[in-house]
Amino acid sequence: FLFGLTGKYAGNRFGIKNGTLVLGRDPSCDIVFPVEAGGVAPRHCEIAFDSRRSVGTVKALDDGYATLIRDGERLIPHQEVLLHSGDVLWLTDKTNMFKIRIE
Repeated sequence: FLFGLTGKYAGNRFGIKNGTLVLGRDPSCDIVFPVEAGGVAPRHCEIAFDSRRSVGTVKALDDGYATLIRDGERLIPHQEVLLHSGDVLWLTDKTNMFKIRIE
């Protein structure tokens, strides 16, 4: 699951069973940020989980906005990165941080 640490979704928990979660400002996203949210792209990043293999991935979807994980590693847009339980990710800055929990 995805757990909000800071920002609008602090304290919220989002399940990812089998499938994906898209984060961004676009109303079609699974986790929607306000239009005025600075540093958040319309379709910012995608988090996927395969419960059969207990594997999670994250992929940045926009070249102009940063998606960072772990100790500040900036993701290359459209390239999947393997997630580990306990990883932290944030959108552009630490205003919107989330923690990954793989069970």
